[in-house]
Amino acid sequence: GGANVRRQEEALRRKKPLLVVGTPGRLAELSRNGILRTHGVKCLVIDEADDLLASNFRRDMARICDHTGKGVLGGRQTVVVSATLRRETLQQYEYMAPNLKQISAGQFGKAPHPGETPHLAASDDEIERSPSSAALPPNLEHYSVVADARHKVDRLRSAIHATGAERALVFLNFGHRLADVRDKLATRGMACGVLHGGMNKMERAAELAAFRRGDFRALLVSDLAARGIDVPEVDA
Repeated sequence: GGANVRRQEEALRRKKPLLVVGTPGRLAELSRNGILRTHGVKCLVIDEADDLLASNFRRDMARICDHTGKGVLGGRQTVVVSATLRRETLQQYEYMAPNLKQISAGQFGKAPHPGETPHLAASDDEIERSPSSAALPPNLEHYSVVADARHKVDRLRSAIHATGAERALVFLNFGHRLADVRDKLATRGMACGVLHGGMNKMERAAELAAFRRGDFRALLVSDLAARGIDVPEVDA
């Protein structure tokens, strides 16, 4: 939605693409304006499916769902994807894909018996009950540390030092905490960068480049800003 809509309209007319990737708001807008014709689309992919259930996406998602694949003989295929997909999330997509089949990559626990429903993803409590069953690559080790809220930053700093990590990618579940944690780590002598949804593209690119160069020992990220990051040199 942040890009120039006129350029997108012109690109659609000129390129006649086989694949279009977009946010619900922009796709719905282009559909309503008759620029993006979706009646003949055979496959609709809902990525980050849990996030797209939010109320602010509801109207646009309904538009996309109703008009995609309308003219396809036998109907379209719908693919619902997320790294954190829960059963209740799937149930909320029943209206657009009533016969969903569950497929898991890197399944948790033992393989299901014939007739059993496989896990789509393990919830937090499942992981706590059976930590050894997580399908981690063989070169990774997984540890957990429990800390009171007032000690979390110190525990984080100690963990980074204890593992010897020169580059640590740190996820925080609230964007407004990033600057506070960065400042606390900086006063304790640890150089940090931050990535969050409030930054523009150039600011995010600069922070990521500095992290890749090794200017920061830790990069603090919100889940929104962290999607799609690939830094092979990350130690933790």
